[in-house]
Amino acid sequence: MQQGGFLSADGAHDIHQHLKRSGERLIQDLQDGLNLKTPTELLKYQDLTIQGLEYERQYSDYWNSTAESDGQIVDAVLMPVAPHAAVIPGKFYHGG
Repeated sequence: MQQGGFLSADGAHDIHQHLKRSGERLIQDLQDGLNLKTPTELLKYQDLTIQGLEYERQYSDYWNSTAESDGQIVDAVLMPVAPHAAVIPGKFYHGG
């Protein structure tokens, strides 16, 4: 599945619309990844949707299989969104 396919399908137009309404600027660290782009074509978006549904099915099967050894399904997985609590502006890098 294309990384960020759904999140960037509109070419970042939605986030820019919200920023315009709020009067805020896009922070420097996000400007490269959220430049305005041409939205994803409908057939490509449909393909991403199909890939996403297949991924959901596979992950659901895995998630439910966690109960096989002890009868307990995992309730949640808690994890940070970045490997640190805060960053110095202009110094954020996380290869994910």
